[in-house]
Amino acid sequence: MAVQSSAGATMMAPGADEPLSSRRRYDRRKVMANAFVHHGDRFQHVRVMNYSHGGLMLDGTFGLMPGDAIEVELVSGLRIAARVVWSLGGRTGVAFPVSLSPAHPVMVELGHRERSRA
Repeated sequence: MAVQSSAGATMMAPGADEPLSSRRRYDRRKVMANAFVHHGDRFQHVRVMNYSHGGLMLDGTFGLMPGDAIEVELVSGLRIAARVVWSLGGRTGVAFPVSLSPAHPVMVELGHRERSRA
């Protein structure tokens, strides 16, 4: 099922019939990193399950709806703005306002965490 995002882009809902590679603009990288999601005056502890230049998949989320503007804070204190694209159960997909370069501090930190897991 296709969903029109607030930015006008068409996103595919999780579980759609198309293969992931045709729906995703960026390759995903597996990682397990603790983080906080800030939404309004509240925050919650989550885990970053995968990341790309375009966004993150978070686990352990609650109360987030597509379109919500949030900030994700890594345990190092780095923060990045994002928008909720989908939320199902305790998992949430978020997109960054612009794609991040490989040199962006968030990408560097998540890459380091990914390599330290191996």
